[in-house]
Amino acid sequence: MIGPLAGAAAILGILYFAGPTLALLRLRRAAREGDTRALNRLVDFPALRRGLAHQLAAALGAPAGGHGLAPFGFSFVAGIARHEMSAVLTPATLIRMARQGPASAHWHFQSFRLEGPTTVALRLHAAGEGSMGLTMRMEGGRWRLTGIRLPEKEWLRVAAAGAP
Repeated sequence: MIGPLAGAAAILGILYFAGPTLALLRLRRAAREGDTRALNRLVDFPALRRGLAHQLAAALGAPAGGHGLAPFGFSFVAGIARHEMSAVLTPATLIRMARQGPASAHWHFQSFRLEGPTTVALRLHAAGEGSMGLTMRMEGGRWRLTGIRLPEKEWLRVAAAGAP
């Protein structure tokens, strides 16, 4: 009796840990094929926009001197960043980025970390590009992309892909 239960638990564990990877592969395929319906199922765009807007505001609000912006100035920059992310980060942008070529093909898994029972953090690495962090969260029984931590070089790609 213990053997079948242990086997079932092992299979469920493998599926649980493989889920984020399979979701990323489906996301990549949907972007390359231009499937906006699938992208909307696989990506939590509001969460992604909030996270990227915060990163952008933090980058703009932290000058080399280290003093940063005053709270009012930071909130102003954060508002602009949220507006820009809403305009730039759309399914169409992801499709354009995926179709631009080999840049997305050279990212390789570096690490996988559980951040809770329904959240995992993945780190991808590319030679000459640095590391990119992804956050996947299980929502409604499926893994969805909810966060990205981009290296500086990729910010330029996002901005270029969002341009008309």
